Amino acid sequence: MILKLAIVLLAVGYASSQGLDLKPYNVTAAALFYVSDANKDGILTLSEVDSNFRSYDRDDDGRISRYEYTSHVDANSPQLHAFSHGLYDIYDVDSDDFLDAHDYESFFKLMDSDENDVVTQHEYVRYWIVLLETLEHLHGGGRKRANL
Repeated sequence: MILKLAIVLLAVGYASSQGLDLKPYNVTAAALFYVSDANKDGILTLSEVDSNFRSYDRDDDGRISRYEYTSHVDANSPQLHAFSHGLYDIYDVDSDDFLDAHDYESFFKLMDSDENDVVTQHEYVRYWIVLLETLEHLHGGGRKRANL
């Protein structure tokens, strides 16, 4: 998902030669929802969340190590290195140092506030605003960063 976030930032114009700015968070989150919603039906399913995470699984063993996750991010968006570690810690709900189906399901349930087994754009944006605010210190808190 962090790679998608980097793509979103470039697409919506938050990344510039001067640095990185994720604010306003609602706009960043809405754009991230758009790229995460694979079939563009306006809802996010657990299957779509699982699919998003699979791109980080280099050895295709069904589990994503911190190294796999952060290496993928570093290769594509090195300016998000510290942020990727913060996200990894949040995604790894059982703190076993691997992301797997259990973690994806837990992440999905956190976003699915009405517990109807789908995540609407509203639920997704609300969740990601809180997440981005929580990790603000790792992505510059709206301040610009050099070397994008």
